[in-house]
Order: sequence, then structure tokens, then C-alpha cells
Amino acid sequence: SHTLKMSWKRLLLSVISSSKKLVGSDLLGNQYYERITSGGRIRRSVEMKRIPDEYQMKDIPPEWERWLRGISKSPPTNEEQEVLLRNKLIMSQKIKELKKKEVFNY
Repeated sequence: SHTLKMSWKRLLLSVISSSKKLVGSDLLGNQYYERITSGGRIRRSVEMKRIPDEYQMKDIPPEWERWLRGISKSPPTNEEQEVLLRNKLIMSQKIKELKKKEVFNY
């Protein structure tokens, strides 16, 4: 009975672990997945939109990096990503304006 129970558990885990589940995508087009290993652990991965040779650190947004590393339990929503992008654009615009002011102040 114990051996049969272990076989069923192993079979169930192999079926679950063989499939990865798409959990979301970022605004750059990268897709993020989750799968359960045969040992029952959750593994997270990304399929990059860019060619791997062209990969740069900025190709994975910080909110997705946190999710990949297990810091965030749930993936960021599209709304959260849009707000973060909007805030980033506002901040970079403010920085440009400050740099212009510094040039004229000298």
C-alpha cells in the first residue's frame, strides 16, 4: 500500500512538473512561467522576447525580477506595471528638467 501510494504521488508530481504555467508577461513582451518540480518545489522562469545574445539587465523589469527570485509571492498585474512605468517616465522627465536647470545655473 505504501509503495502504491508513493507511485501515485510520483506519477502525479511528474504530470504536474512536466507542464509550466504562464503566469503573465511584462510590457516588453517577456513571458513568465511557473512549474512544480518532481520534488514539489516551485520554479519560476522567463522566456525573453529578445535574442539571448542581446540580453541586458534592464530587459527584466524590477517588479518581475522580484517575482522570479521569490521576493514577491504573486506576479505584478498589468495595472501595477503600467503605474510603475508611468512613474519611471515621470521621474526621468524630472531628472532631464533638473539637468537643464543645472546647465543654465553655471
